[in-house]
This record gives sequence, C-alpha cells and structure tokens, in this order.
Amino acid sequence: MNQKKTILVAAFGTTYATARQNAIDSVVTKIKQAFPEFETRLAFTAEMVIRRLWERDSIKVENPLEALEALKTEGVKHVVIQPLHIIPGLEWKKLLRAIRRYHDSFERVSLGRPLLYFAKTEKSPDDYEEAALALLPQLPQTGEGQAVILMAHGSWDPANGCYFCFEWTLRKLGADRVHLATVEGCPDLYQVIDQLDQKSVKKVTLMPFMLVAGEHVFRDMAGDDESSWKSVLERHGYGVQVWTHGLGEVEAFQNLFVKRVAEAVSGNYEDLMELEL
Repeated sequence: MNQKKTILVAAFGTTYATARQNAIDSVVTKIKQAFPEFETRLAFTAEMVIRRLWERDSIKVENPLEALEALKTEGVKHVVIQPLHIIPGLEWKKLLRAIRRYHDSFERVSLGRPLLYFAKTEKSPDDYEEAALALLPQLPQTGEGQAVILMAHGSWDPANGCYFCFEWTLRKLGADRVHLATVEGCPDLYQVIDQLDQKSVKKVTLMPFMLVAGEHVFRDMAGDDESSWKSVLERHGYGVQVWTHGLGEVEAFQNLFVKRVAEAVSGNYEDLMELEL
C-alpha cells in the first residue's frame, strides 16, 4: 500500500554482498524500525556499482533519479532523502542534482545531511564531535610506539577538508594517536607515514573510516598486493593489524543516521540547508 510518505536512503553502494548486508542494509533496517509510518527505499549513487550488480548478480538497484521518478509516478507526497555518505563531496553533489530536478514533483522534500556536515554553531549541532564520540569506543588501546590509521575515501572536492576537521576533533577528545589518510585525496598514506616516523611509531592498526568494508578495505587497505596500505607499511618496518568493518556495522553510527532522518522529518536545520536545494 502506498503510504504517500517515503524515506529514500541513498548510499554510494558496494558490490560486496556481505558488506551490503552488514552495513547498508543494517542502517536501512534501523531507519525502517524508527519510522514505521514511512515507506523506506534504497538507492545507490555509484553507477558502476549498480551496473556490476545487475550484470554479475541480476540485482537491480535504482539510482536516485530512477527512484525519485518512481515515487513521483506513484503519487508520493512527502519524500525524505537521507544520504549515507560520510562527507558532502562529489557523490553528495550528484544526489543534490537529482533532488533539484524533482524538487517540485512532491508536496514536501526533506533533505538529511551526510555524517560530517555541521560544525558547532549557535544554530547547529557538532556533527564532527558526534561522529568522533561514536568512533572512540571502536578504537583499539594504543600505547607508546603505537598508532591507528583511519582509511577514508577522500575526494578532490573541497569537502575533503571535512576529514581534517574530523581528525582535529579526535585530537581535541584525546585521540592523539589516531591519524586519518585518504585513498583519493589529502593527506595520503605516505604523508601520514612521515608523521609516524617523527613519533617513532612501530605498530599500526588500520581501520576503515567508510560506511562499508568493500573493495577499498579488502584490496587497497588489507590486501596482499604490494601497493596495499598493509604491504606499504610493512615494507616501512611497521607491525600491522587490520580491522575490516565499516561504520555502517556499528550501532552508534547506525543511530547517527537515524538521528539525521529524524531531524529531516521534523524540519530541524531546514533553514540552514535551504541553499543546498
């Protein structure tokens, strides 16, 4: 039955079935449980992921344009779009373009924000501190000569600066042995290695700062190929441990995305985000 109100969850996506189930589907399930008066649907923003899932597994996942067109055709009145992206980077901007195209097709469109968006002001919460507090219990204990490197996706979009703000927030909360490096952006792994050398670090734990533990985690971070972060660090003389779980598997982060949806449904911070639409 068409409830006329729908939450459209938009993730980058992954071709790893286990990662999809453990991270993305887990967040979607939490949202469904929290908002039973809404129908909840899922779309992926990565066309390469959508294409591969169809060609390899005959799994059809809509992109945001397709999903919004379907909701328009079905006569849905109120759409809440909640991204599962970490920063408001290129994939976020792609999502915004789709929303702008269909904004006038619904009576109300509510936009949730990515994990890292607002810094603390008189009118907004501190997304960075919320995310840091969710992450801290997941971090291993580190002593002298030990460090944690978080693998973030990174972007050549200016939103890449969100990672620097997040790392600064971790420092503020006392996590001074945690470093963040990006796959596609700044800082990269070698820049972080320079910092570790200056601190005489000998042992490193690698952890993803990504929604899912997919190809970047199992190939680029923890793989056996000579170019993987694990291999590079070992060649530099570090002892390396790896943690291969995405943020979407962690209940604290699932709850943060549910909170984002609740704020979008209630209209909180709508005036602060109106320029996005």
